Amino acid sequence: MSNARTLANLVPDGLDDYEEGTWAPSIAGENAISSVTINTDAIYTKIGSAVRVTFEFSGSVTSGSEVLVDFTLPFLAHSTAYTDVGIAPFLVGSGANRFGVGSIFRGSAVNNKMYVYIASREVQTSGALTCRVTLTYKAV
Repeated sequence: MSNARTLANLVPDGLDDYEEGTWAPSIAGENAISSVTINTDAIYTKIGSAVRVTFEFSGSVTSGSEVLVDFTLPFLAHSTAYTDVGIAPFLVGSGANRFGVGSIFRGSAVNNKMYVYIASREVQTSGALTCRVTLTYKAV
């Protein structure tokens, strides 16, 4: 095929800087959620300076609460600005109002944390919350 392209042609340096693995995110702070635990392996993929992280956590929440949990990252981020946003789908308890979507943002006075934020309007029932975190950010 004359239009065939190889990965080496598309990415000049190839995948010389490719890494994937697991890390143990620490819970650096929490608001309006208790008994936070990490449920799955926290997985990262790093290609060059782009890092993608995924993991699942759970805890207990009260209806109408504004939830904020901050976790450590596997690699330092390129800046301390509030950037690099992601989504955090979650479910609480049972019933029609159990599903919602929170936000993830990265940034603080230090560059080794990410924050999961769930607005109070999204927490429509009380009980056990399970949340899936996915974030892509630029590392140092």
